[in-house]
Amino acid sequence: MKSQTTGLKVASVIFGLVCLVHILRLIRGFQIVVGSYYFGRGLSLVAIIVSGFLCVWLWKLACPGSSSTKATPASNS
Repeated sequence: MKSQTTGLKVASVIFGLVCLVHILRLIRGFQIVVGSYYFGRGLSLVAIIVSGFLCVWLWKLACPGSSSTKATPASNS
């Protein structure tokens, strides 16, 4: 379906942007403070890994030629 593919690509781009923002945070040294709680850089490392993985995974699901959508032939053994 075209709408599912579009939705997956949009979600993938959003996760990609989140990943880039966290990379910029590590490079530029931005601080995130909510109330009196400071979010350390370790949280950004986790966010880079998770959002980067989701970005790539969703993009591969959206692409019709990706290996996740190809049928594998059954072996004759």
